[in-house]
Amino acid sequence: MSFERHVLPTETFTVAESRRLDDDPLFARPAGDFVSEGEIRTYRGVKATGEGFLFRGFRPMVESSVGARLTAKNHVGLDWSNLAEAILGVRWSYFRAAMKASLRSLFDTSPQARGGWATNGWAANYYHWFCEVLPKILLLKEFEPDLPILLPQGLARWVFVGASLRLLGIDDVVWVPAGRSLKVARLSVPTELAPSARQRADLMGVIGGRIAAAVRRERGLADVPEAPKSKVFVSRAAADKRKFVNEDAITGTLRAAGYAVVQMEKLSFEDQVLTLANASHLVSMHGAGLTNMMFMAHGAEVLEFRVPENPDCFVALAAACGHRHWSASPGAPDVGSSAHLANYVADPARFATVLETFDRG
Repeated sequence: MSFERHVLPTETFTVAESRRLDDDPLFARPAGDFVSEGEIRTYRGVKATGEGFLFRGFRPMVESSVGARLTAKNHVGLDWSNLAEAILGVRWSYFRAAMKASLRSLFDTSPQARGGWATNGWAANYYHWFCEVLPKILLLKEFEPDLPILLPQGLARWVFVGASLRLLGIDDVVWVPAGRSLKVARLSVPTELAPSARQRADLMGVIGGRIAAAVRRERGLADVPEAPKSKVFVSRAAADKRKFVNEDAITGTLRAAGYAVVQMEKLSFEDQVLTLANASHLVSMHGAGLTNMMFMAHGAEVLEFRVPENPDCFVALAAACGHRHWSASPGAPDVGSSAHLANYVADPARFATVLETFDRG
């Protein structure tokens, strides 16, 4: 299948090693240098379904594959051989619904003239939305400012999706309902912008800064904020995984050190943004709340309690945002859970020592 190519500017970036607050050498994995080589591809005659799949005719496109990462060098093309990859990680019934939607589009006499497609199978996840999908949307709008953005309507149920689009001034979104398929005469699709669990520094700072500035304007706050002074501990008490089961035992230590203990799920998206925009220090167990470091001013301090089985995506995000990242082991895991998903029991004395060392920088 032929398609038009628009080559994106490349960026070479280095993910700095996390500063350890443990003796465990597994926290010292070097990340190395990475080069992004993305492009925007424009296809003709594509059908986009509300389930998040793309079809040309009745053949699934690898660009919509759940778990597949389309890069500038590995275009697989359009073939039934992509079918297994296209349904990887999803129920057959889910993919079948997308196929039916594609069939129903035969009777659609009013196709969409053009659009941009940036979503993937993990788009409803907080980290993946901000670090993978939004950067692609920004590049699509830079490539073609008046290009409508097509998204599965199911994403609209997530408050952070609509709020971030609004704050970035992206108001020409076309929502494709579940069970429906939209014919697109000319569809632009970006390839991956960075390797897995990595982010382009030139985009993450722009996204975080623009969203924080927009919230400040909406709240009638000064355009130029004061130097951040507050310190935040993101509590995962309401989560079912990766939390300190004895959080009460460390709360006193945190508050004595000047930390606000915050449950992000109890705040509006805008309040989450302001909370971190006003913070100089962020402490959290490995989890989606660490994504909010992108709203912090350049040069912030971030402490992530993590185990080697956790991906080092937040080490990379801290580097992309210009922050200093610190790692520490969370302690002893609950019995019967994988290390990546387990809850942990904090040693209060050790936690106090780690926090003191982190605060000293």
